[in-house]
Amino acid sequence: MKIINLFLIVTTLVFVSCLNDNKVIYPYNTRVENLRDNIKNGTIDLFEAFMEAQVELRNHPGADSEMFLTYVTDLMNEELKKLYESGKFEEACVMADSLVVANVTDLAYPIELCYNRFLDSTIQTKDKFTISELRNRMVEKKISGVFDAYSILNEYYEEKSSGLFIYYISKYAQIFPDLLSKYPDLLKKKAELEQYRNLDFEKMMKSVVTVYLDKGMAIKNGMGFQEKSIGTGFFIDDKGYILTNHHVIADHVDPKYKGFTKVTVALRDDPDTEISAKVIGYDKVHDVALLKVETHSKEHLVLGRSHNMRTGDKIYTIGNPIGLRYTVTSGIISNKEINFFQMGRAFQVDAAINPGNSGGPLIDESGQVIGIVFAGVPQFQGISFAIPFEWVRQSIPLLYRGNQVERSWIGAGVYEDRDKKELSFYYIMPGSGADKSGLQLDDILVSINDQKVTTLEDAQTEIAFNRSPSIIKVEIIRNGITMVLPVKTDARPYIPIEKAFMKDKQANLVSLVFGLRMSLMSKMLGARSYKVERIYKGLTAYTLDISEGDPVMIYGIKYIEKDKMILMQIRYLDKDVAAMERMFTLQISAEINTLL
Repeated sequence: MKIINLFLIVTTLVFVSCLNDNKVIYPYNTRVENLRDNIKNGTIDLFEAFMEAQVELRNHPGADSEMFLTYVTDLMNEELKKLYESGKFEEACVMADSLVVANVTDLAYPIELCYNRFLDSTIQTKDKFTISELRNRMVEKKISGVFDAYSILNEYYEEKSSGLFIYYISKYAQIFPDLLSKYPDLLKKKAELEQYRNLDFEKMMKSVVTVYLDKGMAIKNGMGFQEKSIGTGFFIDDKGYILTNHHVIADHVDPKYKGFTKVTVALRDDPDTEISAKVIGYDKVHDVALLKVETHSKEHLVLGRSHNMRTGDKIYTIGNPIGLRYTVTSGIISNKEINFFQMGRAFQVDAAINPGNSGGPLIDESGQVIGIVFAGVPQFQGISFAIPFEWVRQSIPLLYRGNQVERSWIGAGVYEDRDKKELSFYYIMPGSGADKSGLQLDDILVSINDQKVTTLEDAQTEIAFNRSPSIIKVEIIRNGITMVLPVKTDARPYIPIEKAFMKDKQANLVSLVFGLRMSLMSKMLGARSYKVERIYKGLTAYTLDISEGDPVMIYGIKYIEKDKMILMQIRYLDKDVAAMERMFTLQISAEINTLL
């Protein structure tokens, strides 16, 4: 009896002591305790801890899991306070956004205050593109009001950027229904810009530069020569910043290249003088690089948007084909659906483009940049392509940060069903943010961070340009029921498929890469037999003569890192010849464009 009383006294003292310290005692749970240790040790960040808490709550619902989730969000709120008070306002905004997604209402500092302080600090230290992106984001979140939206539109009007003005007036009018009634002059300005044309090529050429990559002296057949490649670039502001293609200066930023390199540019007014240029940032995914020269340009091109360009629209290019400086060519957009990139699609154009043109502007009839041309695709000799400026413009603030552009992802494959006009998840990578959020195959994707997404490019845009790590809001429909899930973003690898090959099994990789969902029937030496469950229209497997329910034999799927290619050997019955089997080796680029 004395022992029991002593135990009760000790327990009471511990409980009172904890109350005095304003701490909560969490009931013992091995997994939760391990997670708490990992947080204290810094083994996992708070965003990862939040997702683990979600997993715990989903798998073990109850008071223990709920209190652990509260513990994690309290830590996140404390971190928000530290970030804000130490002047790290951008990081504070990321944490505040994540807490809002986590349904935390009592923030240490209001999200509006975080963003306004971030904007104040950005105006003093950052480039105009980063400032513009932030101001647009604040309007979309309704942190800024209708007058701010009006001010941004007026700036686009003054720049004569019809693409940006027309895009954002439509978007802002949906956010603020009274925008056009409060500011009726916007409709007049819209009509004016729709008719605006400014194709003064002589003036535009002053904004275009020749880009050189000097690799020093090389020896071939016993003779020395200067190894120097040429490309094109163009000024995007009056402070000496230039856009060009990454491949034009690739060896200069490639850590594997050990030789001499130097990047220089020559201006239109003095084509024989080369000015040293510094590579600020580069984007291997969309083949873009940002250069900086100390010479400031009085002229820079008007940057627009490519979202409203149509097949058949007239376009122009300015460049240095095969060293012929400042050549203007014209043509039309021949195709908008070229799958060259991991995100988004390329334009095919019929304007003459040759080596030396790479990095030059693609210009529409209003005189604004709607793309960057690139040349030299070996398998498409005689065909010209351009990077839509939609993707380039969103990358510019990331380029200004320096070094290689990093984007975000959640580790999922999304299928765009063009017949149903809907997006659905057809692959979830084990251990990814998508996996830990509870997303499942066949979930229909509706919106990301309250932005409706109807195309794969929409979804990739909403996720790729978020900061990582962070927590985003993903709205889905599952079996007819609408659900909202918090999902963690991570830094996207340059070749995301490499991560999937490290983490997943054969059948799931075949589904992701080739669009062939299967269930295992049997295993044998060197091969596996599967039953086809679904074939995704538009993906590679759809071209094969197989149907749902058919048996197939897979002899292996392999990633060739050197060539960035994926190979798969498959055997199946020939439907035209009884008892005859077909065997194929399918080959596809590792840069598949369905990953989110």
